[in-house]
Amino acid sequence: MDRRIVGQDPHAVLTPAEEATALAKRAGGMQTDGSGAMSFQRSLEIGARFHATIPGGSHTYAKGDDQFPEGLAPYLVRGKGCHVWDVDGNEFIEYGMGLRAVTLGHAYEPVTAAAARELANGCNFGRPSPLELE
Repeated sequence: MDRRIVGQDPHAVLTPAEEATALAKRAGGMQTDGSGAMSFQRSLEIGARFHATIPGGSHTYAKGDDQFPEGLAPYLVRGKGCHVWDVDGNEFIEYGMGLRAVTLGHAYEPVTAAAARELANGCNFGRPSPLELE
């Protein structure tokens, strides 16, 4: 399949890995392996397991590989603010922010501290809790 990146030579045909690297560089804030190319080796390995286990590779359609540029569908392991890191150690700015639900950023300290306090009281009771009314 012909893959081209806007702003590059219109006749240049990129492999999926080259396309992912170009898109990542254009997005900024990425780590590379020193050669200028991002590594997605672990994401590719775990991706095969996801697709073998979960139809479409994701429980949520918006997180599926087909929602991202070919070759750029990393598996994320942590986030802080608007930054996320994948299983390969690459850093991204997550514009989607958890399907638009994380308006304060990932791991926002006041929210994580409040959640930890409440988790100490137990969670997912078999009957309703007054907390559900708050």
